Amino acid sequence: MPRPPRRLLQDLQAALIYIQPAIYPLAISQQQQFYQHGQQQLCPPLQAPCRCAPSIYEPVAILCEMRQFANALQAIQIARNIRIDSLAIVDTAISSLPANAFNDFTILRKYLKLLPRLRNLRKLYLNRNRISQIQQQAFAGFASREVLLKMELAGNKLTDEALGGGQDVFSPLRSLQELSLETNALTQVPSQALEAQRNTLTNLNLGLNQTLGIGETPIAVIPANAFVHTPSLMRLEMSEAAVDTIELGAFQRTPLIQAIVLNKNRLTKVRSDMFQGLNDLYSWICKQ
Repeated sequence: MPRPPRRLLQDLQAALIYIQPAIYPLAISQQQQFYQHGQQQLCPPLQAPCRCAPSIYEPVAILCEMRQFANALQAIQIARNIRIDSLAIVDTAISSLPANAFNDFTILRKYLKLLPRLRNLRKLYLNRNRISQIQQQAFAGFASREVLLKMELAGNKLTDEALGGGQDVFSPLRSLQELSLETNALTQVPSQALEAQRNTLTNLNLGLNQTLGIGETPIAVIPANAFVHTPSLMRLEMSEAAVDTIELGAFQRTPLIQAIVLNKNRLTKVRSDMFQGLNDLYSWICKQ
């Protein structure tokens, strides 16, 4: 007797459920063999708590977990002369990050999962990490977001779009006093992105933002509203940013400014009215 259509459909579904586990492990096994072969060729022999965790896109990926940070640093010393695609240090207590912890390493991506949990972090240096985008909530989960005073993002690939568009990427950092965006790909002062720091930010470095890719434009103009959201600024560093125009009233938005550094720009004249009302200004440096 032929089976009813519903019973036949159930049998087909059961067959598919049975067949799938037989197919996918084979594919996974083949991939694992490929990764392991690449690991033997590229990844160094690591000691615990670190191990190689390669993938098709990151053949030299190192994972360190569940030990002291010093143990992880010691374990990866053998990889100093190897190009590391990614280094992940997770479930590891990091009481402090040594200044030269990753010197002499070539690491394309670093993951420090417990960094957001540091409660008393006052200074954060993220220089020269090829950062091109900061997610809108990147700092929202930082336990130190209320006490972080200084951040350096120099030598990355941040653009106007990465910091603009009302993203407010820095808004959780309510106590931030010093910010370096030197040597990025900015074409304008990211004033709106710093609105949350209007009462705290005193030191802003936007120098060397003329080192851009082909077809991009350096920061040529400091407009009148450039610092409308950063009235507490006390020091402005914009050396080698290719500035050729400062609009009237630009610095009047920062009445507490004490030092302005505009070395090696394209200014041909400086008007006296640029500094009107700046009673605390004691240093104006504009060398060619």
